[in-house]
Amino acid sequence: MCREFSQEKWKEIVSTAIKNGYPIYGVQSWIRDNPSKGVLIRHDVDRRPHNALHMAKNEAELGVRTTYYFRVTKGSFDKDIIREIHELGHEIGYHYEDLSFANGNIDKASELFKRHLDQFKEICEVKTIAMHGRPFSPHNSIHMWNTLSLDSYGIEGEALRSIDYSDSFYFTDTGRSWSENSVNLRDRVKALNPPEIASSDQIIEFINQGPAKISLSAHPERWDDGLAPWLIQYSKDKFINLAKRAISMLRKSR
Repeated sequence: MCREFSQEKWKEIVSTAIKNGYPIYGVQSWIRDNPSKGVLIRHDVDRRPHNALHMAKNEAELGVRTTYYFRVTKGSFDKDIIREIHELGHEIGYHYEDLSFANGNIDKASELFKRHLDQFKEICEVKTIAMHGRPFSPHNSIHMWNTLSLDSYGIEGEALRSIDYSDSFYFTDTGRSWSENSVNLRDRVKALNPPEIASSDQIIEFINQGPAKISLSAHPERWDDGLAPWLIQYSKDKFINLAKRAISMLRKSR
């Protein structure tokens, strides 16, 4: 049996969807096609981009193309890896956090967003974006679009804002768990109420049941076949989760 949150386990999840006849979509193709059945897959590359490349190669070998969102930060933005993932046929997008960078100043956030987006466009086409939650910041960057327009930047969609998930089951590995929990502070959408799922094996069982539409959001940094890096990331996730729970309790008390 594959270890939880290993690259092999991710291949098992995707292979299960393929075996069950699901077409696999990235964000741009999902927005354009608006399918009645399928699995939407996006990857938020917060750090450790080499893990994203490994995952992208595995998916390409399975014959599927998904979406990879990279931050502009040093630990995520790797031009060579972004280019290689794009050349494998995957969609590349910007994992933006500019309202946080700008301390809530919308004009400055707009300037930063354009500058950072241009850095990506020097490498490849970018048509969709996804907010980076940045849970320790008081500013949620998705609120930029309450004032600004995606069209003015040549963007077709925002992964959390531009898709109607109301007829889909939405799962994210935020907090190292697929279940709804207090450590997922911002990666939330209005979707169908999912069953209680806490493991990848339960995700696989759920896919085998054949629901029409599923969305999976994964962070490649925590999907590792090597035991040592897997344990390091496991420890980091546990520590960060403690801090997130404290933030969640503080916000609820206000």
